[in-house]
Amino acid sequence: MNQKDLLYIKTIAEEGGISQAARKLYLSQPSLSQSVKRIEESLGTSLFKRAPRGLVLTEAGKEYCLMATQILKTYAGFEEGIRNLESLKTGRIFVGVTTHRGLFLLPEFLADFHLRYPGITVTVIEGTTSGLEERLLNGTLDFAFMRAPSKADSHKNIAYQGLVRDSFLLLLPPGHPAGKQAVSVKGKSFPVLELSGLSMENFLLPDVSLRLHENVLNILNCFV
Repeated sequence: MNQKDLLYIKTIAEEGGISQAARKLYLSQPSLSQSVKRIEESLGTSLFKRAPRGLVLTEAGKEYCLMATQILKTYAGFEEGIRNLESLKTGRIFVGVTTHRGLFLLPEFLADFHLRYPGITVTVIEGTTSGLEERLLNGTLDFAFMRAPSKADSHKNIAYQGLVRDSFLLLLPPGHPAGKQAVSVKGKSFPVLELSGLSMENFLLPDVSLRLHENVLNILNCFV
């Protein structure tokens, strides 16, 4: 049993007859009939039976056809994956990135990517998260590194994939009562903050055009 055998049986079942399937497969009718006979002999059972409207599947044929459909889909997915790999030998991709993320994400990413795909030219475009999303939607970017949106602000035509989780640090004057105990972050000690006690404080926030501004406000709104 091979890919052609699977395709022959599936096509006959779909077309309802040998002659119709032979035309679709660009085969002669005797050649296709011989193939069906060979397949049935190898299985030790009939896959088709005659009916007033042509050939119909036997119970064994239904099982074979179901399996054939699944296997042919797997073949198609595999072949598409191979073609995609082959297409990475040469070409150009456009990568978007927010400014501060580019400082620590791109050096490692670009170096590793160039080693794997030396024939691919990478063009990097910096911008705000909303600007990068617009470029993704209009097709001028292939993908982008940026802050994730809230569910309400996400675009249905963009696939978001989480890569890292960021920690937020709030800078306060020494001895501020909001910090009650310490926690270690990457070997450094920071106070644990009671955000509910900051409702009357003034904050210096990132620019309103940045998604970081929205992220900070969402965090604070959960506690104050």
